[in-house]
Amino acid sequence: VYPRTRTTNSVALRGRYYLPERSALSAGYRYFTGSWGIQADTWELGYTLPWREDWIFEFSYRFYDQDHAEFYSDLFPYRDAQNYLARDKEMSSFTTQTLGAGVTWYFEENGTGFIKRGTLNMNIDRIAFDYRDFRDLTVTGVAPGEEPLYAFDSTVLRVWLSIWF
Repeated sequence: VYPRTRTTNSVALRGRYYLPERSALSAGYRYFTGSWGIQADTWELGYTLPWREDWIFEFSYRFYDQDHAEFYSDLFPYRDAQNYLARDKEMSSFTTQTLGAGVTWYFEENGTGFIKRGTLNMNIDRIAFDYRDFRDLTVTGVAPGEEPLYAFDSTVLRVWLSIWF
């Protein structure tokens, strides 16, 4: 059971340092806080490398750290132990680390007169999720509260086409 209202605030600082040959380094930090007691920090680093006139390669690293909500618990002492209850892993304390790479290909009008220009894009991210107070209840044969902490990895592939006409 979650509260009906929620207020959140965040502030971010981002920078980009341009290097020779049109490449760039980027860095960023974001702080998040909310009325549910969740606080989070996000750190990001990136590198952009243009190649020739129509290719861009991008590489990135992201670190995210979150504290749990005030009403979150991995194991409540009894049913309805408090007014608001959450055993949702997204409300728990956890970190994620993301390594990413992407490529963009720019193309111009192809003679049909319909398409002025476009991009074909592909990004891949490898994300590691590590929970600090959310236990893996699929593990059997152990006492409640003794299960190993939950963790998983994910690979996310995004491919898209943009067309200007």
